[in-house]
Amino acid sequence: MVRRGVRAGSRSVVLHALERDDADPVRVGFVVSAAVGNAVTRNRLKRQLRHLVVERLPALGAATSVVVRARADAATQAAPELARDLDGALQALAERRSPR
Repeated sequence: MVRRGVRAGSRSVVLHALERDDADPVRVGFVVSAAVGNAVTRNRLKRQLRHLVVERLPALGAATSVVVRARADAATQAAPELARDLDGALQALAERRSPR
C-alpha cells in the first residue's frame, strides 16, 4: 500500500492512502512506534488519533485504506494542535488524490 498509494504529512503525522476497487467502507490503521514514547503515551496517542479520524471519515471517501503514522512530535502536542496537523495532512492528501 505504501508504494502504490499517496502520501502526505505534517509535523506530527504522516498519512498513506490507497483507493481500493471494492465498495467496502473506509479502513484506517494506526502506527505509533516506540520512538514516540512508552506504552502509556503510545496508547493515549492512538486513542486521540482514533477519535480525531472518526470525525473526519466522510472526507476520506469510500473504498479507501488509510494508514496514520504518528511522528515523535505528536506525543508532545496538545489535542487542538494534533487536530490541525491531521487536517493539514488530510487536505494535502486530498489535493494529491484529486485528478488534475
